[in-house]
Amino acid sequence: MSAIIDRIDFTGIFNIRYKKIYYIIWIFGITYAVLSLLTNFYLTFLSLVGLVVFSAILIRPMFGFYLLIITLLEEMVRFFVMTQPYVTTKFYLHLIFLYPTFIGWCIAKSAGIVEKRPHNTLDPLVILVVIYQTVSILWAPSLEVSLLTLIILYSNFLLYYLPGALIRDQKTLKNCINAWIITGVIVGIGVLLTNNNFIHIGDTVLINKDMGFMYEFKEHHNRASGFAGSDHAGGFLILTSAFTIGYMIVAKGWKKILLFAVVIFLFYCNIVTVTRSTMFGNIALFFMFFFINPLYRKKLIKYSFITVILSFFVIIAAKPGMFDRTLIGLGIIDSPIFYEKEITSEETLENISGMGIRIIWWKDSLKVMLDDPSRLLLGLGLSGFVYHTTSPEVNGATWAFFYEMGIFGTILLIFILINLFTTFKPYFVNINFKEMGYPAIMLICAVLGYIGDTGIHGLIDYDLTGPGSRLVWFPLGFIMAILNIVKSRQLENETK
Repeated sequence: MSAIIDRIDFTGIFNIRYKKIYYIIWIFGITYAVLSLLTNFYLTFLSLVGLVVFSAILIRPMFGFYLLIITLLEEMVRFFVMTQPYVTTKFYLHLIFLYPTFIGWCIAKSAGIVEKRPHNTLDPLVILVVIYQTVSILWAPSLEVSLLTLIILYSNFLLYYLPGALIRDQKTLKNCINAWIITGVIVGIGVLLTNNNFIHIGDTVLINKDMGFMYEFKEHHNRASGFAGSDHAGGFLILTSAFTIGYMIVAKGWKKILLFAVVIFLFYCNIVTVTRSTMFGNIALFFMFFFINPLYRKKLIKYSFITVILSFFVIIAAKPGMFDRTLIGLGIIDSPIFYEKEITSEETLENISGMGIRIIWWKDSLKVMLDDPSRLLLGLGLSGFVYHTTSPEVNGATWAFFYEMGIFGTILLIFILINLFTTFKPYFVNINFKEMGYPAIMLICAVLGYIGDTGIHGLIDYDLTGPGSRLVWFPLGFIMAILNIVKSRQLENETK
């Protein structure tokens, strides 16, 4: 895939100079707008706005990339297609900016304005995952569902690919980190606004009986969601906390105090989502930071104890019901203590804990695989788990390798984990934040955030092609982009 992109030459295809492409776009857009005036004013306005944004992204792909970061988590507005009863494929707002950004970068690269994307050792394994998932359509249970899922798969690959192509220096990295932190704060505000149904809106606009648009901004099952599902919002807040901690390390004066307040705010909002796995992932992020930091490692027990106590009081203040979800899920109690409303027949204790239905889905899919040894070896195929269970996703980024790609996928996951471990291990030896530059600090914090989110929270959430899968692919590509900058700076220092 990378080699194919590197060979693309848009200037040769159009046989015109780079800037003239945009003259054609504007002429076409103005003509279209004039024609639209004869039909519908709103269509004309939206067309002009879309044209301006699209042209701006083509001219400045980084503009589109910033919009991509801002809209990455947004699930409030989505387009859906129902291919089977209870099997729905969803497409989110970030896709509108993803493809123009990619096209704009390809054109800029072909015109020699930007350099080609540097490769890394993880790329071949990621490409192998994409190829295998594509081929698995051959034995997937539903071709219709798989073809729609294929769009999400390729979109996820671009989410992994683009950060390395566009984030090439420290200034760009800082801008992206700032955009991410601001987005995380907005996500947190959205969670608070939907807490206890303070704001509760939503509706569905059908194009036909099988597809349409949906928008909602409300609480789901007594869990604040904000601009996304509570699980996904919580995961994004973990990553944002990691970047904020990194920024706090290099900040001084009032900025450091402000960023510390942001970390507390993000953790508070995470608790409000009532998502146990993101709570554990966020607390684990704090523990890992204390452990790798020589300044805090000597007093690890002390700081860990303080973190646990503070977390306890944050939970009490934010969402006491979190204790019910945790204790019931662990089997310690049988009935809720803090749950904020009476349990109906439609809302059992399993629904409160969230694990009951997951275990049912995993068991049902495993039974299908055990009944056919070839499926155990090759997997259920692209979207096979969703088809057999009607679950929106595998509910486990690591489990997705097994269920969708079988034993082969499990082996592939092991190689990926080994690759990641050997790649990042040298950067966690003899850490000294005082002597490290901005990119190196952000690399450490980004890896810790990814472990807290995908490594811990991802054990029971996400997959490779489901609604939350973009939070697996994009942060991974983002981390590899930071790694490229760190390596580049190391090379510069060695040549001096």
